[in-house]
Amino acid sequence: MADLISYSEDMAKWLFVFDIQERGELMSNSLQVYDALTTTADHHWRTFYNAEGPAATLTTEHGVWGQGHLTRLGDVGGVLRLDADRGAPPIPGNEVMLRLQIDRRQAIDLTAFVLEVRQVDQQEAPTALDVVFRFGQGGPKSAQTQGNRRRDTRVPTDDLVAPVAWAEHPLFVLERLQFRVIDLSTGGIGFVMPARHQGLLPGMTLEMKLTLPALGTHDVQVRISSVAPQHTPQGHSLLRLGGRFEDFELGFQHDLGRYLVAHPDGPSLKHLAQSGLAVSNLDRLVAIDEAHTEAELAQVKELRYQAYQDAYNYDFGSAEHMWDDFDPHSRLFLARLGHRAVATGRLVFNNGHQHRAELQSLYAIPDWLWQEGFSEISRIAIHPEFRGGEILGLLMARMGWVMLQGGHRYLVGLSSDRLYPLYHKFGAKKIGETSHWAMKRAIVFFIDVEGVFRGSDASPLVWQPFIANLADDLYRRHGMPLTWRGRLWKALKPIAEPLVQYQLQRRMRRRHQLPPQADNLSQSKPAWA
Repeated sequence: MADLISYSEDMAKWLFVFDIQERGELMSNSLQVYDALTTTADHHWRTFYNAEGPAATLTTEHGVWGQGHLTRLGDVGGVLRLDADRGAPPIPGNEVMLRLQIDRRQAIDLTAFVLEVRQVDQQEAPTALDVVFRFGQGGPKSAQTQGNRRRDTRVPTDDLVAPVAWAEHPLFVLERLQFRVIDLSTGGIGFVMPARHQGLLPGMTLEMKLTLPALGTHDVQVRISSVAPQHTPQGHSLLRLGGRFEDFELGFQHDLGRYLVAHPDGPSLKHLAQSGLAVSNLDRLVAIDEAHTEAELAQVKELRYQAYQDAYNYDFGSAEHMWDDFDPHSRLFLARLGHRAVATGRLVFNNGHQHRAELQSLYAIPDWLWQEGFSEISRIAIHPEFRGGEILGLLMARMGWVMLQGGHRYLVGLSSDRLYPLYHKFGAKKIGETSHWAMKRAIVFFIDVEGVFRGSDASPLVWQPFIANLADDLYRRHGMPLTWRGRLWKALKPIAEPLVQYQLQRRMRRRHQLPPQADNLSQSKPAWA
């Protein structure tokens, strides 16, 4: 015998229905069986006391048979009370369709098998029938709505800092459900709760309060797509549920994207953008440090290899070929998003020696820069899956901050036509043009880093999100004041910041909706490869 269903009309009469394989058998007035299995029966059933349950419609193969309401609900089935004045009742063992009207806005459809049909007491309801049913296709124990499985990448949550959520039960008044979130994705959520809470079915909608650690609490509407039992090693019974996000408040997608991308197994910025989540405000998630250890230097080489292979469509052989004679007297930077290395770049310090200047062999650097002193920025490499966002800006700002800390003011670099507008926002000014192994037309530029940090040279679109906090730090440490433009950008930060984030998100979406373009790239082999 499989699932036990216990059903009572009143305290004096008990009805037991056992679901054996695909049909039901009735055992009446068996108090001995009832006494032995009361605990199990009570665990599986929830009764709608003092009020009718959700409205229900029963449909057979011949059409709508009757309408009524749900009186009991459990994890294997339930009991419907229907108007019997409809002709021949459903036959036990037959498959039927049920529609439960949860509230005015939502209804769910499910398959069920009729186990027993009972005439209700004539004095209580002369024309009513009680239909005992079990869920079809395995019922809620393994139910899932067809076509609603999440196909996006699921990120398991950390047990120590797992998101939590709660919601009011959609069927039972004043019953609060507490959930522990076990996985998240761009489109949905997986969560568990104690098995004592019954009555959650695929298709139901939960009005959920979801708390993401260190990010905030949001109102989210989740439609349940699957319900399955789960048992812990300690012997506790749980229900594991999956659901899809139906609606959410402003700001939830932003925090969800930040939570997902910071996870070691989370999706990339490119994947999130393609899913409609353009993440911004990454400054607290990205850590930029200098690379010193063998493992860190290996990550620098690997990032260069992946980025250049993708951008230039050229076989460089291996990551070991991405090292050159300028690296030993350079400061190498490595940016990590969570635990993943996502970008690298270097500052080449020539200390007035032309043979240490990487660009001197390609273009004659003006004498005034040699007199003032300058450093070179080169080998910027961003992982292909993390381009188009804020990472390049954060890396540029960090490298500029390090330069100013060391007493260097001017920065010289090389750019393609496509990337030069971005460098121009950081204060880049064109010196001239040259040719490069990867670009038929390369722009040589310089940046007055001090002017950028003081606010006179940089665009507010990059000064606000990338420079402002570091400029405050330089003022506290070295007394470097802001210009009137810098003070203006700082005063307008509360107004400008949302606009800047919108522009970054818009650019991120646009970048990953268009096919990548090669920008006048040459296929000749570089001298250092």
